[in-house]
Amino acid sequence: MIDMHGTTKSTGWAVMVILLAGIGLRMLYWPELSQSATFLSPPPDAAFHEHWARGLAFNEWRPFEHGSADPEIQDHPYFRPPGYPFFLAAIYRVFGGGPTVPALFNMLLSLAGSLFLFQIAARLAGRTTAFAAGLMSATYWGLLYYEGMLLEPPLLFFLMASGLWLCLGWLDGIGWGRTMLAGVVAGIGILVRPNLLLCLPICAAWGLWLIWRRGDSWKAVIRLGIAY
Repeated sequence: MIDMHGTTKSTGWAVMVILLAGIGLRMLYWPELSQSATFLSPPPDAAFHEHWARGLAFNEWRPFEHGSADPEIQDHPYFRPPGYPFFLAAIYRVFGGGPTVPALFNMLLSLAGSLFLFQIAARLAGRTTAFAAGLMSATYWGLLYYEGMLLEPPLLFFLMASGLWLCLGWLDGIGWGRTMLAGVVAGIGILVRPNLLLCLPICAAWGLWLIWRRGDSWKAVIRLGIAY
């Protein structure tokens, strides 16, 4: 009982330090970010996402500022993956069109992804490694930079970390709910970055190996195949 209490207490302190470090660093960075040129006037890739999201949220298909050609998103197949623009459009629809709220959502996604990474490392490699992994990801400069842009890395990091955490949960059993949720997260991740399709065979092989190792019945294979 004492050992369990100590483990829970140390885990709580580790999570608190990771969050405080991540939030504190972002608070220090915010004054600089909010006045930066790329925040106030997005560069081409981010501007393309903004144009797309505003069109979806408000049906405002205004002329695209970067380049002379209209991308005609509303009438043609998508030129880029639609996951992040749809996510951005949902934010615009609820909170209005501006750079502040998307940046805050990106920060929350990065911090949540760091906590999922902490949980993954804690189960696979222990609390010390988990603390290092969570702290490094929460304070990684690359994520901080992209959080201020209308680009997909923070959302992608969150989806990858949460998806791996769900697949790691198969160690406790491959049930319908857990497996289906892992598949939903993987599907959303593919809409954000189609390269994640390459991860599906690896995740499926991991599930099949767990089924074989535990000696589960063929019903577990069906659950994995259909639900995921």
